[in-house]
Amino acid sequence: SHMEGLVKFKKRHPNKKVRLLFHCSWAEPGGWPLNQIREQYGLKKEDVLTTYYCGKCTHWNIQPFEGEGLDCHECHTVKSRNTAGVGSTITEEDLNKIYNVADGSASIFTSGSFEFTNPESMLAGIPLAVPNYVCGEDFLSSGFVYEIKGTYTFEHNTGFKKFVPDINSVCEFFNYIYDL
Repeated sequence: SHMEGLVKFKKRHPNKKVRLLFHCSWAEPGGWPLNQIREQYGLKKEDVLTTYYCGKCTHWNIQPFEGEGLDCHECHTVKSRNTAGVGSTITEEDLNKIYNVADGSASIFTSGSFEFTNPESMLAGIPLAVPNYVCGEDFLSSGFVYEIKGTYTFEHNTGFKKFVPDINSVCEFFNYIYDL
């Protein structure tokens, strides 16, 4: 929904430059095929950034996705840089710096419980957007959080209620952040 929202934003506002940052492992087994989704939406590599870290020297940087197992430009170790997942060497202090690179944070979950992205964004002073669903209800009650509108569906086989974001609402949040 983030990338689809960006596509809509770019169509509505072709002169405004917005990029997404996905701080996650792009190679997580069973995870989202983010690069494939980016390509399917026709977004440029420069539109979607990610965090890389070196498993040897712990240097990290933010850049467009270029695959996993990249060479480190700091310590010159071959194939030691990967996208940041749970096992990365990125510290809490580094994570705060990464959050502060962003102008806004959108946690558009379809289900879930307490999402750490939410308080981490708020503690870094980054405007946050969430749906009025599960833990999002608590964050929205603060009065400081932007609401991502949407509807609901039910998961096949379980009947679990799932949030479906309104992409127009995601696009509006991007415009809100840009105009700040």
